[in-house]
Amino acid sequence: MLSSKNSIRWRAWRFVLPELIGIEIISIEDIVNNKKYFIELLSSEDENIRWRMWRMARELIKYGIITKKM
Repeated sequence: MLSSKNSIRWRAWRFVLPELIGIEIISIEDIVNNKKYFIELLSSEDENIRWRMWRMARELIKYGIITKKM
């Protein structure tokens, strides 16, 4: 989730929800504390990554990780 390479980072985020939260490997608090790395991917130069992250944003909203206050 924190890699400097966007291609690695988006794959890590893809598995965070709901798998890792569901089996309690990572907490929602951990994700909230690192969501800036997710937000950076929303404006990735790679159109595929950017599109996938925007689709994933729904899940983060559902879990309360992304809010209007951010």
